Amino acid sequence: MSVMLVRPGHPMSLGGGRIALLHRPTSSAEQTSIGLSALPGLSGWWDAGTWNGLTSAAGEASTGWNQPVGGLIDRSGGANAMAPYCFAAPTRVPYGQPRLSGKLGGVGRLATTANTVTPSLDPDLGFQVPGSIVDWDNAWTWYFVWSRPNWRQGSGHDTGPTTLLSIGTMPLLQADGPGSGNRLVLFPGPAQTAIAHTLARRHTHSIVLRSAAGGGVDVWLDGDRVANGAPRPQIPSGTPPILFLHDGTVLGAAQCWFHEAACWPRALTAIEIGQVLTYSTRWFRGSRRSVLLLIDGQSNAINYALNDGAAALLAQGVAWHLGALSYGVVATTGNSTSYTMQSGHGIYAVANGNYPGSFLQNPAGSTAERVNDFDTPGSAI
Repeated sequence: MSVMLVRPGHPMSLGGGRIALLHRPTSSAEQTSIGLSALPGLSGWWDAGTWNGLTSAAGEASTGWNQPVGGLIDRSGGANAMAPYCFAAPTRVPYGQPRLSGKLGGVGRLATTANTVTPSLDPDLGFQVPGSIVDWDNAWTWYFVWSRPNWRQGSGHDTGPTTLLSIGTMPLLQADGPGSGNRLVLFPGPAQTAIAHTLARRHTHSIVLRSAAGGGVDVWLDGDRVANGAPRPQIPSGTPPILFLHDGTVLGAAQCWFHEAACWPRALTAIEIGQVLTYSTRWFRGSRRSVLLLIDGQSNAINYALNDGAAALLAQGVAWHLGALSYGVVATTGNSTSYTMQSGHGIYAVANGNYPGSFLQNPAGSTAERVNDFDTPGSAI
C-alpha cells in the first residue's frame, strides 16, 4: 500500500480523518518472470503485455511501444510465433499499444475514420498460430485475454456477433453484437453454451478453457468457474490455423486488442488451473471506463482544438493517464441550434460588443444531450 498525495507531502483526504491509499499490484516484469512456463507441456505462449514480447515488422526484437509489429514471440520456447492475420492481402500492420490494462499493453491497429466512435480498430486484422499446436481430439487447455473498446465499426456486418477465437472459419468463442443480449457464447451453434449474459461494450476479460479427451469443456471467466463439462461439437483436426479476434471471413475482425494467450495439449489439473487464474490477475478485467471530453469555444477552439486534431489527442492522452479503454470528443460547429463552438462568438458575453454568446453560461444545446449522443457514430470527432 502507498499513500496517495495531492502534492508533495500532502496526503489525499477522504474525510473523517481518513487518507487515500493505493494498492500497487505486482509489476508486469515481476509477473512475466513468474509466467506460465512452470506448468509442464506448455506448447504456446504469447504475451503482448510488454513490448519485449513482440517482434518488429522485420522480424527482429522489438525496441519499444508504438512500433510496427511483425509477430509475437512464442514464450513457451517453441517456434510457434503468432502472426498477424487478414482475410484480404496482409498489408495491415499491427502496432504495440501501451497502458491498455493498467500498465500492461496489447497489439492491434487503430483505424479510426469519419463517423466512427474512437478508438475504432481495423475491421480485417486478427492473429493466427498454426493449427498443429494442439490436437483437438485429445485433451487441451487454452488461456486467452482480450479487450473490446467499442462495438464493431465499418465491417459491413457491425450488428452481428464478434468471433474472439476460431479454428479456420469455425467459431469457438463469440460475443454478441449490439442489442443481441450481451452474451459470451462457447461453440456457437446447436451445442452452444452461454457463459456470460452481461458482457459490456467496453471490457477486458480473461478466459480459461479446459477439455479432457472426448469430454466436455470447463470454463473460467475472469477467475470464476462459469461452465462445467459444457458440450462441444466435432472440432476439425489437422491444419486449419487457430485465429484470435477474427472469424476467417472478409472483414471478420473482432476489432479488439490482443493481450495474451497460451495453450497446453493436455487438461491442466485443478491446482494448475489455480496457478493460471492467479497469474491472470496481472490484467485489470471487467467493464472498462471511457473518457469523453466536451469542447466549447469559438474560432480559436475550432482552429486549434478541432481542425488541428488537438482535442482528439488530448482525449487519447487523458485516457492513457487514467487507464480508460476508449476516448472521444463532443465538438460540433456550424449548426446554429446545437453547436458547442462557433466562429465569431465569445467565451463570455461582451456588453456593447460583437460577441453575442457566452460559452461559459449557455452553449447552444444541452450538454446532457450531447453527452448522450456520444454512442452515435458521427458525434465523436
